Amino acid sequence: MIYLILSLLSSSAIFILFKTFTQYNVNTFQAIVINYFTATALGVFLVSGELTSGEFHYSPLIRNGALLGFLFIGLFYLMAKISQEMGAGISSVATKLSLVIPAIFFMFFDSGDSFSWFKILALIVAIPGIYFTVYSEGSGKFKLILPLILFLGSGMLDIILAYTDQHFSHSNSDKILLTFLPFTVAGLTGLIILLIKKKGSLKFTRPTIIAGFILGFINFASIFFLLKTFDSLDLTKSQIIPINNLGIVMLSSLAAFLLLKERLNRTNKIGLIISGSAILILLIESYI
Repeated sequence: MIYLILSLLSSSAIFILFKTFTQYNVNTFQAIVINYFTATALGVFLVSGELTSGEFHYSPLIRNGALLGFLFIGLFYLMAKISQEMGAGISSVATKLSLVIPAIFFMFFDSGDSFSWFKILALIVAIPGIYFTVYSEGSGKFKLILPLILFLGSGMLDIILAYTDQHFSHSNSDKILLTFLPFTVAGLTGLIILLIKKKGSLKFTRPTIIAGFILGFINFASIFFLLKTFDSLDLTKSQIIPINNLGIVMLSSLAAFLLLKERLNRTNKIGLIISGSAILILLIESYI
């Protein structure tokens, strides 16, 4: 359970950190690129010699890890853009409502998982729970297309990450590789984009560098602890992913209220209660 809690805390911190970027004149895309190289360096430091050339024979792991890297940087930038332009709530709901996609996928297509009406009930309860938690009156900036892309992309990312971890991650070295390989691919992709946009000339401000380093540590922790949760918690992936996503919505909303002084209206409070109820349904189902 400790890994799940750590995953929730680190993932929630990402949304809050994005919200502060505009206050400190942080270049969002540059910070994201720095974040990925920081996460890569942290992963390499943690293995420090454990990985050898012989560990790279799992081609599906390498292929899927690279695919995750492209999804990471695209969805991460989109998440930051939506958080800043439409609010952290809309970004959070678009990302976390995607829990429906992997939950349904693993229930029906994973032999190690199973269908249950408790899970279906939890998903049905989760949808209004997430919506009400991040509901904001009078928001005229909402546009459907960007949150929809984030919703579908986040769902696919969860499926690829969990499926790859289950079927192609056979050792501790594989798990560490799966943690930082996507960061490496995402960082190199972002750097190429920056070089093309700036025509070979890059200038990073101090706030952007600091923000990138902090984001890198938090981002690495969020993925690493989620992978550890898959292995340590006696729950199926169709339970863990919804619990993780619902928990992030609840924690990020509460943190925004406590730290950023974002107001929680009556609807938001009802949403928190409903989201908590969905988590309880999933936990109860595991003990029946």
